[in-house]
Amino acid sequence: MSIGVIVASLSAVVSLIAVIVALKTARDQRKLSENLAREEHRLLFEQVRMARDTDVIRWSSNCLGVLSEIESEVAFSGTSNNNSCDYSGLRRLCHRLSALIDQGRMYFPNQAPEAKGGDKPPAYQGYRQIILTVLVRIYDDVSKFDAASPPAEQQKIRDRIAKYRRRYVSEAQLAIDPRRYIALKEMNDVKAEMGLQEQELGEVEGI
Repeated sequence: MSIGVIVASLSAVVSLIAVIVALKTARDQRKLSENLAREEHRLLFEQVRMARDTDVIRWSSNCLGVLSEIESEVAFSGTSNNNSCDYSGLRRLCHRLSALIDQGRMYFPNQAPEAKGGDKPPAYQGYRQIILTVLVRIYDDVSKFDAASPPAEQQKIRDRIAKYRRRYVSEAQLAIDPRRYIALKEMNDVKAEMGLQEQELGEVEGI
């Protein structure tokens, strides 16, 4: 076999190897790009979700503040030490709670709008989500509270408000899923130790 044939054969083999390496590199780069795109999409989705959760946390905190004031008002109204009821204070709290309920519709819209309330505005069609229904039940009880009513009836309303408040906390926790934030915090601690970029936790960090 002549030197020329050998050289040509070697050149062909080298060219083939180069083509194979180029194809493999291109395939690996494509897979890497696809993986990065999926990761970027996942992170973007998580950031949007966390931004919404931050708003829900702020709204929930406002709700809990009003509920605490309501419980305080009804707890001491009509007792032996306070036989009068500050109805102006309760009315103010009812107005604030009503506004918070409507704000909550931005985060927890009614479900199955085609099934109920077709004659109502769009935001009020369908079925309320439980987290808002609990607040509505408290609003109804506060609206009916009367310090002049029998003590047993007053206590029933107090007990219902306390029960609904606990249910609200549970529903808010389910909606926010704070365990996810704990997992992200732990993940960021690991990333920090490895010198990698941490995922942004926004205003939720530290909760």
